[in-house]
Amino acid sequence: MSEAPNPQELRNRVHQALAAMLADDRVRQALEAMLPLLDAQAAGPVITGPVASARDTNIATNQTNNTITVVVPPTSAPIDPKAARLAWLERLSVFYGTPPDAPELDMRLVTPRLLEDLRLRLVRGLIEWPADSPPATIDDIVARSRVALLLWPLITAPLTGNPRYVLPIRWVEAFAAVAAGPLVSLVSEHQKLWFQHPKEALLEHLLTALAQPQYRQGIQNLLVYVRDLARDEQTGAVIQLAQQIPDHLLPPAAAAQATPLRLLALGLGSALAGAGALAALEAASGHADLLLQLVRQLVQQLQPASAPATERPVETASAHPPRVAPNIVRTPSGTLSMPLSATQWRDELARRDEVFGEHGLRQSLVPYWCYVRKDTYTIGGWEKGDPAARIALPKFWIARVPITVAQYYVFMNAGGYATRRWWTPHGWEWKRAQKREHPWRWGDTSFNRATQPLLSVTWYEASAYCAWLNQLLTGVLPAGYRVSLPSEAEWEAAAAYGADMRRRTYPWGETAPTAQRAIYDRKWEKGPPDIATCPTGAAACGALDMVGTVWELACSTYSDYPSRSGTIAKDFTPGKYDVADRGGGYWNNSINVRCGARGRDNPDGRIGDDGFRIVVAARSH
Repeated sequence: MSEAPNPQELRNRVHQALAAMLADDRVRQALEAMLPLLDAQAAGPVITGPVASARDTNIATNQTNNTITVVVPPTSAPIDPKAARLAWLERLSVFYGTPPDAPELDMRLVTPRLLEDLRLRLVRGLIEWPADSPPATIDDIVARSRVALLLWPLITAPLTGNPRYVLPIRWVEAFAAVAAGPLVSLVSEHQKLWFQHPKEALLEHLLTALAQPQYRQGIQNLLVYVRDLARDEQTGAVIQLAQQIPDHLLPPAAAAQATPLRLLALGLGSALAGAGALAALEAASGHADLLLQLVRQLVQQLQPASAPATERPVETASAHPPRVAPNIVRTPSGTLSMPLSATQWRDELARRDEVFGEHGLRQSLVPYWCYVRKDTYTIGGWEKGDPAARIALPKFWIARVPITVAQYYVFMNAGGYATRRWWTPHGWEWKRAQKREHPWRWGDTSFNRATQPLLSVTWYEASAYCAWLNQLLTGVLPAGYRVSLPSEAEWEAAAAYGADMRRRTYPWGETAPTAQRAIYDRKWEKGPPDIATCPTGAAACGALDMVGTVWELACSTYSDYPSRSGTIAKDFTPGKYDVADRGGGYWNNSINVRCGARGRDNPDGRIGDDGFRIVVAARSH
């Protein structure tokens, strides 16, 4: 018995077979480009490049002779769209198996408003289907494509409560009454990801997930409900409402036709990459002409298109935004939430708790806020003879990581540099005098990756960002609390104090800094590292990057430390060298990588080496 080829040898043989079977270089390259995707683990988006959707490594290796039936022969007879969609629903119900009893809505959970919104979305998904006649036999790829397109308007609904354009936050109650729990969870998961991820990548992930058996019951229930909607005489009115949904919330252009083709190519690639590669090639060889035609269609229909302005911020000549802006990013410290939109900020605010410790780092999606307890903390006195003070602090929450380039760009794109009310009086006058439109080094590629902490930002700019975020969170912040830069006392309490209320030299304890715990001694021109690079350097409260990485601005006065280190400064005079920053930077040596390290700067940032993180803390202004 001959030995099985090793993975590299198999890959080489696959490439050779593809080259022989598909002489068209463009098509061959398109298929080969898909093969590496199959190696990705289903662990969520990765921060080290353009956003990639989570994928199931077990992309169904649909038999090639089944997937070839995707293409439906054209017909010259006119097709009634409503009749065609009803025919599709009937055929899909047979394919998935109609449940014994139609789902009954629990009206104790579903209000008329919620039900109307759900119907609006499902009907819009239904009318996005191509108005073609279903073939005699439907395969798995085609079935999943139709279900995915049906769910898409649910997934892309921002949760802000306008019934004509979006679903309210409680929409899941209505959907849960219609579909089984696992399908509700799947849609909810994708809804959290859609805004910052490429539409086609997210659609692929949804298609792959729908092949898993736990979603079958929910799909069965959903098809029965939608079939009844399609037959309802009132559906015409719902369709009129559904057509008012903005186009950017709909599936990608040509997705209805392109989706089966893309899955066909991925299914073929999966077969080629698997142990049955040669058998799959042999099976496909009899359909080479049709396969070539399908893949050519794939290449033509799925050419990269410029993203709508709602998906990616518009670039300007003076400010170069990050290339990608994921709100959920995979880091060495875990998969982090990095809120960008108003909905995401509100969701993260709702997720905060009052449990002290690194518990959040063990969650599948690491929360954004870290809790710091109400107590009286010793501040200062780090060196022998230095003054110290006992500062009473109410409970507060500190951001797990510094503000990133992507987060700051949302503020800029919202008119941050043109809206006076977000700036302090001195800050606005400075901005006008300097004609400032973005942070220093904003266009430098070493400093503007989406997941880098923002660097070279002034106190005025950081303060304006906080004022903008406060407005975004109006009505949902705890009473008496605001988003702000931390005071030095708050920063020190979060960085240095353990569960036993003993103060530490470093966030992680007393062990000297290492490259695994903090980023320092790095060349300035390389720029800061991505956020959350050193999980073992976490503070006891769970905050990351508290020392090294970037100096972090405070909202208390440097000269008032430590006795008034909890007092909040409303504004600073330009050129007044009295703004405090903490924690050291990536270009510093280990002396500055400690909880007691302090720096001083001007509010207009003439040195230009500051970043910042935010807190939700008790504030009188």
